[in-house]
Amino acid sequence: MESRDDLRNFHKCKLCIYRTRSTHKILNHVRLHRTRKKEDLFVCNLDSPQGYQCDSCDFVTHFKVLLSNHIRNVHKELEINEDLRHVLKSYECGECDFQTCSVMVLLKHFCNSTHDCLKKDLRIRYSEQCFNCEYCQFETQWKIELKKHIMQKHSNPEDIKWLTCDHCPYKTIVKQRLKTHLQAKHTETNPEDLKWFKCEHCFYKTKWRTKLKNHVISKHTNPENVKWFQCEHCSYKSKFKPHLRNHMLKHTNPEHVKWFQCEHCFYKTKWKKELRNHVVSKHTNPEDVKWFQCEHCFYKTKWRNKLRNHVISKHTNPEDVKWFQCEHCSYKSKFKPHLGSHMLKHTNPEDVKWFQCEHCFFKTKWRSELKKHVVSKHTNPEDVKWFQCEHCSYKSEFKTRLGNHMLKHTNPEDVKWFQCEHCSHKTKWRNELKKHVVSKHTNPEDVKWFQCEHCSYKSKFKTRLGNHMLKHTNPEDVKWFQCEHCSFKTKWRNELKKHIVSKHTNPEDVKWFQCEHCSYKSKFKALLGSHVLKHTSPEDVKWFQCEHCSYKTKWKGELKKHIVSKHTNPEDVKWFQCEHCSYKSQFKTHLGNHMLKHTNPEDTCSVMVLLKHFSNMEHQGLKLKCDYSHKGKMKCQLKNHILLNHINPEGVKWFECEHCSYKSLHKSSSKNHIVSKHTHPKDVKWFKCGHCSHKTTQKGHLRNHIMAKHTSSKNVKWFQCEYCSHQTRCKSFLTRRCKVV
Repeated sequence: MESRDDLRNFHKCKLCIYRTRSTHKILNHVRLHRTRKKEDLFVCNLDSPQGYQCDSCDFVTHFKVLLSNHIRNVHKELEINEDLRHVLKSYECGECDFQTCSVMVLLKHFCNSTHDCLKKDLRIRYSEQCFNCEYCQFETQWKIELKKHIMQKHSNPEDIKWLTCDHCPYKTIVKQRLKTHLQAKHTETNPEDLKWFKCEHCFYKTKWRTKLKNHVISKHTNPENVKWFQCEHCSYKSKFKPHLRNHMLKHTNPEHVKWFQCEHCFYKTKWKKELRNHVVSKHTNPEDVKWFQCEHCFYKTKWRNKLRNHVISKHTNPEDVKWFQCEHCSYKSKFKPHLGSHMLKHTNPEDVKWFQCEHCFFKTKWRSELKKHVVSKHTNPEDVKWFQCEHCSYKSEFKTRLGNHMLKHTNPEDVKWFQCEHCSHKTKWRNELKKHVVSKHTNPEDVKWFQCEHCSYKSKFKTRLGNHMLKHTNPEDVKWFQCEHCSFKTKWRNELKKHIVSKHTNPEDVKWFQCEHCSYKSKFKALLGSHVLKHTSPEDVKWFQCEHCSYKTKWKGELKKHIVSKHTNPEDVKWFQCEHCSYKSQFKTHLGNHMLKHTNPEDTCSVMVLLKHFSNMEHQGLKLKCDYSHKGKMKCQLKNHILLNHINPEGVKWFECEHCSYKSLHKSSSKNHIVSKHTHPKDVKWFKCGHCSHKTTQKGHLRNHIMAKHTSSKNVKWFQCEYCSHQTRCKSFLTRRCKVV
């Protein structure tokens, strides 16, 4: 039998039958009891004490005496020690037929069985040995842990004896934490002389053993072999108990939470680490910050984890990255938090926690989006930290947008281009590539459409739906963007930018987009894209076909206009009414052109000014000076004038009729010719006069007819000839007469 000295050298657990000679092992064992739930507190799954194995068979027992009896009865040829010939006392369980010769084995039987008689007594013993906090539900087995808890959570900071760092403003209550801080931040030791703890599975290394343990658990341990800490209020679970504690603050009443307030601004948070990050990012001088520089590029950051993410996303081979795949779609990400944010798209809206704006009806599934919304919509511009571009006047409220903008000033050779797998399209922005793939190469049935609640409009992109919703929003509830140079205002910031570029920016300061096939150039890349379709082979163009007739076009906007003007009930159309006369139009641009008729010529942009602009452009066959005193209020009239008078006919694209020798400089004139001359009357849409039996194939002719025949002379604007007393109701009639004369 074991001597009395051997028994004294064992450390015994007070909650189960476990014992060991190692102090470290007994402490780890006790921690297992602390981390368990109350119902599993006294259940020990360890096979202790260590059993004794028979050398001749598979017999195992907890005591040498039983092993001796086994050897004597089964293996009689073996020599038996006479000191082990004892009669053992048998112990029986009162609840079942279990029998044993060991009291400790009997105790283990009670712990692992369903008998509650002993568990209740053991729980009482455990609760008597715990130290409970007077202010909260915290409990521990160690008195020193209780002291630390009270000092950190329930003590006035002024009454605490702080341990301060001599090199920086860091301070703490625990001496060991100060040592760790000094070693990590202010020790000028050669990294080669430090004792590094390296991971056996990857290249990770650290100065602290505990971090290595956490790394192995989080990265290289099978989830089935990990003890998970489950939240009682939601589906969140974590491999580490401190993470669960931080998460529980989300479910804690704000009144019962200790808030960490920033000394420099109104920011406050539930997490001390978040406050530190806030102070570093917002209120610390960049010269006093330790920057983490990327070895592969010029990127640098204040946080080590962001540098790791940068290296993984920018400089790591995709084959060497662990991808996180979505279970519902083809989305995958290099970072688990990104996958978590993406999963909200597949979550039932009723099961999602929505973040509601306090100032308007906006709500979102993501807290970061709510912050951006508050900054951009409800924050005074003077209180916003603007990020200014070093190369131009661009500035933004968000650093990420400034980063995207900087690509415009980056040498194309130094930019990482995102190439489309289906066509030759490439872009500097990953988000633009995603939009391109969705809009151009994705089956409409596989796209998630965003439907307007007020009309039939739908879009593949949520942002466009948001812009569209402004059309149905009360003007009083809309934030208007006012031009600083004129009375122009709009609901969309992008439209204001276009207005300033087109109306109030010096042409020399504008970046022009030049067509490779002709002399056309534009201030906007989108307009150049639309123009290039004129030089594209019809076979290579995606045509937009009308569902109601044979009409088709290269431009989606033209198809929309066609449907509105030809196949939409007038009662369902939003009409734009002129304030000065009875004119109304289905299109706002038409109303704008019409309003020029009611505008003072002195306030109107003269065509001669536009001619001066055209003279700076190297048109083929275009004279630098106009020989005529032509002027007008609309740009289209100037273009027609230039085509008729100043362009060499050989350099003009003519629209020829397929049925006869007729040709025209204008596509619309060619269409009108085909309708009036070569189309069967049954297939023509006739415009009938409401006062007589007159009908015509052209809407403009009907207007002239009504004005000439059925309009009172008092309500007509007369056009006077400059050379004689002749006057007419239609300007086109006056132009024809002047040419004849």
